[in-house]
Formats: sequence, structure tokens, C-alpha cells
Amino acid sequence: MIGCRRAADKVRIEVWDSGVGIPDQHMAHVFEEYYQVPQTMDNGGVGLGLAIVQRLAKLLGHHIVVRSVPGKGSSFSIEVPVTYEDPVAKPVSETLPDIADTRFTGTILLIEDESDLRRALDRLLRTKG
Repeated sequence: MIGCRRAADKVRIEVWDSGVGIPDQHMAHVFEEYYQVPQTMDNGGVGLGLAIVQRLAKLLGHHIVVRSVPGKGSSFSIEVPVTYEDPVAKPVSETLPDIADTRFTGTILLIEDESDLRRALDRLLRTKG
């Protein structure tokens, strides 16, 4: 379940699961790249999701809170500041270049566990070079 609630001048984004939970001895490692709690290793994934989330949170100056009860599930939350800027988009002074027919070159690492989406993205990227 995903939820969002106001917390003073911030918004708390929370994710709850009803999985196996995280035993205390594994809690310090769940944000390490490729780390998986042994009971969850057969559930798919490679152990990168939480590492990516934590790295992005640190870059943005946010802190992630983890709570877990073995056998009951886990919750992850992050608080982000509320902005009071005018939500109306400001006009762009210069036009953006049209890149619809531009061919790109390079290497892209695509990590996606949904095979249909992976194939569609592969086709899209191949058409762009």
C-alpha cells in the first residue's frame, strides 16, 4: 500500500508491505546494493531497488525511515518539503529543439523485470539508434 500525508511543512510518502518482514540482523544491510534478506531471495529482483531509493534520497537531502516486524511486513517512509510556488508553468523564453527524428548513439543499461515492457523499450530504443 502506498500513502501520502502532510507532516508539518513536509509531505510523508509511505510504502507498506505485508511480506515476511526484515529481521533486526538484516536491517542495517537492506540499503546495500544487491543485498536481499535470505527469506526473500526467491521472490525475484536483484536487490537494487532500496539502494537506488536511498542514493536518490541522499542526493536530495532526504532521510528514509524503515520499520519492520518479522512475519508481519515492513514500512518505508520519506519526507519531502512542501513548496508554495505558483503551480502555473512559466512560459519558456526559447523553443526546445525538435528531436523527434534525431538518431542517438551510445550504450543504455535497461533494467526491467516485465518482459513485455522490456521488449517495447528495446524496440523504441533501437528505432532511435
